[in-house]
Amino acid sequence: MRLFQAWNNIPRSFQAYSNLFRKVLEDYSKLSTATFSKILVAIDGSAHAEKAFRHAMTLAQKFSSKVVVVHVMSPPRAGGEMGHFPVQEAVKAAFESAESMLAKFSSMAQQEFGLPVETVTAKGGGAVADEILKTADSNKVDLIVMGSRGLTGFKELVLGSVSSAVVHRSKVPVLTVK
Repeated sequence: MRLFQAWNNIPRSFQAYSNLFRKVLEDYSKLSTATFSKILVAIDGSAHAEKAFRHAMTLAQKFSSKVVVVHVMSPPRAGGEMGHFPVQEAVKAAFESAESMLAKFSSMAQQEFGLPVETVTAKGGGAVADEILKTADSNKVDLIVMGSRGLTGFKELVLGSVSSAVVHRSKVPVLTVK
């Protein structure tokens, strides 16, 4: 009797699995047709950031996307001999370093991928994750690509990484690259 009852339940179970499978296929087809018209890639000079940049450029080629490359300038840290801290010189050096890094990535995009990129130096005094998210919002990007680890200090290790903060607070998908 139990075998007969189980046999009678197979069509209902099969139908339920069939409907579930159909739903999964529909969701996958939506995902596989997703496009990214504008991609933001965050760089900081780390090896992970360079890998993230290369992944972003490959996606940009595949989807014919525009790319925005952002570098967030960290505020200068106090230090120096005898408490002397030339703030203007430190800010100028940080800005020149950021511009040099962005020029390097812009050149790499053109030479290796044949694509132009827009570059942004975020100079805000906020946290790095906040600046990345503000840049993503203001540029209306569809995807953020960044390294899973960057050039961070002890503070970021204790309080949580920049990539983790971006992943948790972003309104758009985030691809982190190892």
